[in-house]
Amino acid sequence: MLESTRNHWSSVITNIFKNIVSNIIFIVLLTKWLSDYIILIAILIISIDIIVAFMSWRNNTFYIKDNILFIESGVFEKSKKEIPLEKISTVDTKASILNTILGVSLLSINTGAVGVINSAEFKFLLKNEKIENLKKILLSENKESEVLEVEDTQQEENISYKEQYTYKVSFKDILKYTFTKSKIYFILPIGVIIDKLDSTIGLDELNKYIEKHSGDIENIGSKVSEFPILTMVLMIAGLLITIYIIATIICFVLDYIKYYDFTLYREDNNISIQYGLLNKNKFNFKLEQVNSLKLKQNLLCQMFGLYNIEVGVIGYGNSDDSKIKSILYPIANKKLKDEIIKNILNEFEFDKEVHKPYKKYSYMFLTKRYVITTTIILLVSYFDNFTNFEFDIYKIIFPVILGIQTFLGYMSYNNNAIGIDDKNIFLSNGSIVKKTIIIPKDKVQSIAYKQGIFQKNKRICDYSIDIYSDDLGDIIKVKNIEKDLVFTLENKIV
Repeated sequence: MLESTRNHWSSVITNIFKNIVSNIIFIVLLTKWLSDYIILIAILIISIDIIVAFMSWRNNTFYIKDNILFIESGVFEKSKKEIPLEKISTVDTKASILNTILGVSLLSINTGAVGVINSAEFKFLLKNEKIENLKKILLSENKESEVLEVEDTQQEENISYKEQYTYKVSFKDILKYTFTKSKIYFILPIGVIIDKLDSTIGLDELNKYIEKHSGDIENIGSKVSEFPILTMVLMIAGLLITIYIIATIICFVLDYIKYYDFTLYREDNNISIQYGLLNKNKFNFKLEQVNSLKLKQNLLCQMFGLYNIEVGVIGYGNSDDSKIKSILYPIANKKLKDEIIKNILNEFEFDKEVHKPYKKYSYMFLTKRYVITTTIILLVSYFDNFTNFEFDIYKIIFPVILGIQTFLGYMSYNNNAIGIDDKNIFLSNGSIVKKTIIIPKDKVQSIAYKQGIFQKNKRICDYSIDIYSDDLGDIIKVKNIEKDLVFTLENKIV
């Protein structure tokens, strides 16, 4: 039994501030027509905001009775929600800098119910001590008692288990994570800056400046053209390296703030993840809610044998926030990856043989790429009447692009694999980013295969598995797998 509880008092102040900010525009607009009464109107609106925020705080409560979480809310219309404790799948906490100072956190829970996958079904701002006590009740395996009473011996076992199987991300790990992740997105804000410049000073002004100083610009251009080609190449390379170094430093600072004190551990059937320097995050979910283990590797990670470990958790849905919550461990080598799977997610261990496409069908991963690349380059070169390039330029571009496509096609062939053991299904695919996914058989929602014209004659097919998930379209595919093998694997699943 848990008595009726309200949000922390600081939530009232926060809501009052948010309501006032949202009404500022409305108040400003009224000054055009009711300028003589604007002070009175402002006082009236702010007073209403304060009353509504206080009433919302007073009427928004929750309590636990008979193994059911009851949530009551509403200012003018009251509503009541009931959530059985055994249905709760995830329990998360977040704390901003201000929350940390006040010793409070935002507690949110999910059940994975249909229709609410993009928002938490329960959100309350509570003192950290109260949250810890509440989490013991919500995540307890024993739902027969309403308040969890843990024996001293069991506490000691849990503590020793936690100490033995606790994994922390080090300074070196964050550095490796920063160096290996893609930073191409770092240059995207340049487009926003140009757009802002266009809307503020206008690019017309820039054109006028260029016309005015065109003589000076031409002189600079002629002097630059006098440099040897090797010198210009080195200058451009130096500029790109400088940009990369700056981007890496900025990314490292952001990653360090984000993943500071990253800690992963498991207690009984509950998995906990916590991290953050400025904003404290803590995610808790039950093992049975995990529907997939995902290992991601970009090209650098594939070269150095590093993995980004993620999990699919029923209850997190397909919201943007779920991308953050899906991270189980940011970066790990093969040894650490295997150790984490063994000690944290041992139900997802896979040690059987995996099957790859036959080598004689490896060209199937290249043909489509070659046809599309050749067609596009021929069309562009044929209709290219708007540049001063000679056709010879395409003789350089064509083999370069074909070389890149050959490399990506080979990576796609090499990364495609499928396998099944007694408990799980193993799938991997991708070229630039290799994705390895391990799925429990009981989490499979549907299986399907598709054959193209050329695949049919060779008795190969593309195989796909749809897993039970809140994320619509969570389908994993492998390509050009032997059809007889697919039928054999399907029989093992069934």
